[in-house]
Amino acid sequence: MLTREQRYKQKRRLTRSASDRYLAGVFGGLGQYFKINPKWLRIGYAVLTVLTSIVPGVLIYLLMAVIMPADPQPFNFFDWLNRAKTPEHKQEPRRVLHDVEEHDVKSGRKD
Repeated sequence: MLTREQRYKQKRRLTRSASDRYLAGVFGGLGQYFKINPKWLRIGYAVLTVLTSIVPGVLIYLLMAVIMPADPQPFNFFDWLNRAKTPEHKQEPRRVLHDVEEHDVKSGRKD
């Protein structure tokens, strides 16, 4: 029987994400592992890649994609599609006006 600490270590593995991915799932996996929003990791990495003349950043990303193991959970396309359709923040519903009356307002010009 596994202890609580062994189960925690088993659950928390650095893997490429199958659900939160754009290319290989590297930053989705890093975000899950470090409990950081992967959006910020992607933005920071893109800025650093541009500042270092692109080639080193691309090579490092490819190296991470090869070295990091894949997520053991299979990729579900329909879950990914639903995630892509839903916005990250909820918008308030539109307000609907009822019993509105319109009145003409004179502009003050003489016609």
